[in-house]
Amino acid sequence: MYSDFLYQCLTLDLIEEISCYEFQKFFYSEYKKSKLDLLSESLQSCLSEVVNKEKPLIFVLYDENNSKSRQLCESLSNPEIENIISEHFLILGWKIKNDQEYCDRLAVKVLIVEEVFRCLKSCKSGIFIIIPNDKTVEVYKTIETDEDIKTDYDSGDNVESNTNNNELFAALTQTQQLLGFYSFGNSLKNLTSTKYQQMMSDELGDRDFDSFEHNEHELLENKILYALYGPPKQQNDNIGYEETQMKKVKKLYETIRDTNNKYSKWKDRIVIAFIYNCTEPPATEKEDFIYRQVFKMEGQDCYCIHL
Repeated sequence: MYSDFLYQCLTLDLIEEISCYEFQKFFYSEYKKSKLDLLSESLQSCLSEVVNKEKPLIFVLYDENNSKSRQLCESLSNPEIENIISEHFLILGWKIKNDQEYCDRLAVKVLIVEEVFRCLKSCKSGIFIIIPNDKTVEVYKTIETDEDIKTDYDSGDNVESNTNNNELFAALTQTQQLLGFYSFGNSLKNLTSTKYQQMMSDELGDRDFDSFEHNEHELLENKILYALYGPPKQQNDNIGYEETQMKKVKKLYETIRDTNNKYSKWKDRIVIAFIYNCTEPPATEKEDFIYRQVFKMEGQDCYCIHL
């Protein structure tokens, strides 16, 4: 009885270190060629680095019994994603169990991050992207690992793997661009047209069209938001979009989805192109309007404005 009590005390004290070690053991043995530098510090120490270094943290809760959790970990070893993480992010992982007592003990260690706390209290895995915000931190993106219901047009592991790669890649690039945007002092007035052009090009891409599977519609909504309103802005204590903007985009997305389903062979698979009209107000227009809406197309005699 006494030894059991000591073991429980020891486990409670070291459970964070144990879960971190178990994740590293899994990841480096499964993906031997990975160049990711997984952190071994406590979450609290990592959050301090987020603030001090102004560098976002990817926090992974891994459950080996969840297929999407396994696929997302595989995505972390994707060379393109790995390069982005190595250059621009910190990364910490915990291996969790579908065990309420175990997750409750871990949850005690993350009280400061409400989204992660709720996830652990529900014994759920996921990936959280945590960013600096005014000398503290906030969760900017959450990739959940709830099992998706298969449909008759799912094509197996390759489709799922590509979907997870796209979802993770989009979350990382959006975070990277957001922090790059705010590194100019949280002011669009410091943003040159060339920098703004590059930022929009990086986010929206230069493809002729995009294709969104049935479980990627949130990415489409985010892309519409970005296309219409640019990067998310400071809203009270959070970084995001206004409620009226969100409602407008939701209605627009639903119209796109419903129209698409009238003609598409596969329900809820949306193929869409984003096309821009090119113009720019004269220099006498209000400066904040110019910097908020307009960027010059480098090397061409035209300007782009998103309305």
